This record gives sequence, C-alpha cells and structure tokens, in this order.
Amino acid sequence: MAKKEPVSKKLGFSSEILIVGVLLLIIGALVFVHRYYKTHGVPTLPVPDQTITSNTGEPEESKPAANVMAQYSVPAGQPRSIRINSIGVYGLIQKVGTTKNDAMAVPSNIHFAGWYTGSAIPGNSGLSIINGHVLGRYGDAIFRQLAKVKSSDEIEIEFGDHGIKKFEVVETITLPAGISTARLFTQNADIPAQLSLITCTGKFDKVSQSYTDRVIVIAKLEN
Repeated sequence: MAKKEPVSKKLGFSSEILIVGVLLLIIGALVFVHRYYKTHGVPTLPVPDQTITSNTGEPEESKPAANVMAQYSVPAGQPRSIRINSIGVYGLIQKVGTTKNDAMAVPSNIHFAGWYTGSAIPGNSGLSIINGHVLGRYGDAIFRQLAKVKSSDEIEIEFGDHGIKKFEVVETITLPAGISTARLFTQNADIPAQLSLITCTGKFDKVSQSYTDRVIVIAKLEN
C-alpha cells in the first residue's frame, strides 16, 4: 500500500504557494503605482534660464498637457519648441550643457528635446544640435521615431517670440555610438545654418547602461 503524505506537508506546501502569490501581488501593485506616478504625475516644466548639466538615470515620464505647454515662456531669441509633423513630434525645448564627464547632457523629461547651448542657436550661422530620449522606462520618448525621418521632411523650431524657423531634412544616418560624436559635431560644408538632431538606437547594453548606436538627422535652414 502506498504511503500517504502527511497532511501537514500538504498544508505547508499550500502555504508557501499562498505566500509567494501574495508577494507577487504586492510587487505587482508597487510596480503599477510607480509606473502610474512616473507617467501621470505633474511634470516639472523646463526653467528658461536653467541649463541642465547632469544626467539622471530616471528622467521624468509625465507628459505636459497642451494647456501647460502653451504657458511655457522663454526669451524671444531662445528655441521654445520643436515640431516634426512627419513623425508626430511636438515637444518643448530645454537647454542642456555639458556634464562633469564632458558629455552632452540630456533633457530631464523624456518628452522634452534638449538644445545644446554649446552649439549655435537654431537658424543662426553654424551648427545647432538638439538631442532627445528615445525611450523611457515605461513608454516612448520624444525621438522614438526619429530614424523614420526622411529627406525633404520638415522640422519647425518655434522661438520665445513665437516666430518659427523651418528646416529641410538632408539626410538621416545611423552610426555606432563610438563614432557618432565626431559626425554630430561636424558641420556640412554646404550647409551654412545646420540643425542636427540626435537620439539613441540599437541594442541596450546593460553593462554600460547605454544604447549601441545613434540616429542623427541633418537639416538645413529653409530660405
């Protein structure tokens, strides 16, 4: 006759399953709350006279409402917002500088673009650089579709006085991260007023906490 398993063991096994189940429910609830808070909180709008010089590992992910974005004000000659209709992009522009590691800083919110203050003002003679996130922890960022931008697409930069400068895309290129910086900071000889956009792409390297490649969009000021 087969030996019966003690009832105490059966109950103990069931209790372990119950405990694990409860723990998983608690963890799931905490993750949901954190995600909701990160994506539905009140976003901190860019400060017009502040330049971001440090990168956070977890930028804000709450998107400003349209009425809040409409209230954002910057000096007349400073870029205020960016629009790329071909990929459905419209977002506020934040000033970014250089970090202590001599790298270009990135916006504090995944829905903002960052104008690098070490470059020219968009539309002025020289090279202007605007960067942006590709993904947040929980959702798509402002430049998620940047690689889909095509030649002849239009980029609009709005300024503090609500004037708009339009740029025509010349090319979109994807490069390994290691060589992308040199290309980003090189102005095309035949583009007097160049605008270059950059974001990450490729595979995410967990060790370096960075993507393997970069997408760069090169555009020229329209006459």
